[in-house]
Amino acid sequence: MVKKKTAVFRADASQKIGSGHVMRCLTLANLLREEGWATYFICRDHPGQMSDTLKAAGHVVHLLDHQQSTENDLETQPDYSQWLGESQIDDADATIKFLKDLHADWVVADHYTLDYEWESAVAPYCDHLMVIDDLANRKHQCDLILDQTHGRMPADYSALVPKEARILCGATYALLRPDFAAMREASLRNKTRGDTVSHILISMGGSDPDNITQDILGLLSDFPLPEKCKVTAVVGAQSRHLASLTDYARSLPFPCELLSNVTDMAALMASCDLAIGAAGSTSWERCCLGLPSIMIVLADNQKLVAQNLENSGAAFIVENAGLIEREFPQYINLLLPDPQLRKTMSIVSSHIVDGLGRERVASAMEEINAS
Repeated sequence: MVKKKTAVFRADASQKIGSGHVMRCLTLANLLREEGWATYFICRDHPGQMSDTLKAAGHVVHLLDHQQSTENDLETQPDYSQWLGESQIDDADATIKFLKDLHADWVVADHYTLDYEWESAVAPYCDHLMVIDDLANRKHQCDLILDQTHGRMPADYSALVPKEARILCGATYALLRPDFAAMREASLRNKTRGDTVSHILISMGGSDPDNITQDILGLLSDFPLPEKCKVTAVVGAQSRHLASLTDYARSLPFPCELLSNVTDMAALMASCDLAIGAAGSTSWERCCLGLPSIMIVLADNQKLVAQNLENSGAAFIVENAGLIEREFPQYINLLLPDPQLRKTMSIVSSHIVDGLGRERVASAMEEINAS
C-alpha cells in the first residue's frame, strides 16, 4: 500500500489577526487533499479560530492551548510580536510533539511571528518546509518560500533564505480557490460590457475590528447612487459588529444586504461592478475577476500590495483608515460616472492574476519532492 503524502499547516486566525493566513493555507490544502494527500492544521485556540471551517473541508485540526493574556495582547500590540501567544521555541516544541508521530512530507508555516528560530527547530521532523510570507523582513530556514505580492521579486528574499531554497514570488502564485478561475471569463465579460454601477461590494476582511464597513456605508449614503444600485457588505461571522451593522443597514437610503459566512464569494464578486475592500488577500480574488476596486490599507503588510496595484492602474487606494473620509469620496466621484475608467481597471487587474496560482505552488512542491 502506497503511503499518502502528508502536509501539515501551521497558521492562526483570530478576531485581531483575521482569517487571511488560514484561508490561503486552506486553499492550498484543499488542492493537495483532492490529489490524495493527507492534510493537517496546527492552530492556536485564539478567539475567532477557524477549526470548524477546516474540519468541514475534511482536514484534521490540532489546537494549541490559548494563552489567557493573548487576547488582550492582540488588541494592544501595534506589531505582530504577540500574535503567536508564546515563544517560538515553545510553539515549535508543541508542533514537534504533534509531528513526531507523523511522517510529514511538508510542513507549511504561514505566520508573521515565525522565522528561522522556529523553522530550524521544526525542520528535522519533516522532509521539506515551506514558508508563506509577504513581509520579506526576517530570515527563514526553508526549502520553498511563497510571497504572492504583486511586484515582489526573488531578490527581496535572496539574503533571507538558504541559497538552495526555491523562491516563488508574485501574484501569478496567488492562492485562490478554483471557483475564481471558473468564474473568470463570465466576470470579465460582464465588467467590460456594463455601463452602469448596479451592484457595489464592501468586504473589509474576516473580523474588521474597527468597523470600517460602517464608515464606508455611511459615506456611500451621501452619494446619489445610480437608480436601482444595491450594496452588499460581507462581514465575518466572528465580527463583534455584526448585530449593530444589521441594524445600521436598515437605515440606509439604498438597498443594503449584509452577508456572513459567504460560501460562493466568486459568484458574488462576479455579479458586482465595483468593490471597496481591504488590501489583503482578497485583492487577488478581485483582480482575477477583473473587479475595479477602492482599497483601504488597514495594516502595514498591506501597503506594498496596495501601492503596486495602484501603480499598475488596477485599483485606487486609501493609504490608511484615517484618510477614508477625505479620499474615499474623490474616488467614488471618479468611478461611478466613468464606465471607461472602470473597464480599463478591470482589464489591467485581470492581467495580474489568472486564478491558477495554487496549481503552480502544488507543482513546485511535487518537483521538490521528486528531486
